[in-house]
Amino acid sequence: MSRRFRLQTLERLRSARLEHAAGALAAAGERLTAAVSLRDRLVRELRGTTAPALATPTDVQVAAHRRARLHEQTLTAEAEVRAATDAVEQARDAWVLARAQLRAVEMLHERHRAHLRHQAAHAEQRELDELAGSRVTSLRQRPAGDRRLEPVPGPTGGDAA
Repeated sequence: MSRRFRLQTLERLRSARLEHAAGALAAAGERLTAAVSLRDRLVRELRGTTAPALATPTDVQVAAHRRARLHEQTLTAEAEVRAATDAVEQARDAWVLARAQLRAVEMLHERHRAHLRHQAAHAEQRELDELAGSRVTSLRQRPAGDRRLEPVPGPTGGDAA
């Protein structure tokens, strides 16, 4: 008695959605790691960019221009970090939702399996009951002198020798 789980297709789809959400979460995490790494490198460069002690006016202008460019790049990198952080949060929320939806279907599938096991056990018990009932009925319908299925008296304990 093996009935197919009706929501099996939905379970496969939700499992695939969970795998996709996990991949998206991993990709968003990698994007965040790369953005933080870039921002940190730009901040270090910005802190290290100074004009030499004995600098010409041109050296000072070049250093100022480099600092301004690094500052702009740092602001852009910081915006990228914020966007990547938001993407990670959204990906995590999507993954949690996909996992919850899959778990709901998996619980229904487990209930289905338990129901099938209960039905199989019930059918087996009913079969055993019918078999036992038919045996009792056949014993009752025997002629009085027929002793084929009656137990043979044996030793009743102690030393039978």
